[in-house]
Amino acid sequence: MAAMTPEQRSLVQRVRDLVDDEPDVREVSMFGGRAIMVNDKMIVSVGKSGDLLVRVDAEHHGALLAEPGAEQAQMGAGRDMEGYSGACMGV
Repeated sequence: MAAMTPEQRSLVQRVRDLVDDEPDVREVSMFGGRAIMVNDKMIVSVGKSGDLLVRVDAEHHGALLAEPGAEQAQMGAGRDMEGYSGACMGV
């Protein structure tokens, strides 16, 4: 795996601490960042600048997007990623 930036390393460790008790956790390089997988499903990817790509249940997606710093995740130009939100590290 590629070396992590200090921002990325710090945030990845925070996520690791949150999922430490889950039985099937692993990290992979994905979407240009470090993804945390639980039961072979990506739950979050931490970008090199400390930004997040977060998997969100459809029923909570709208409420999350109303939070400061949250935004609809996009794959490429204008293509929304359903079920995913982006956030900046300060959130």
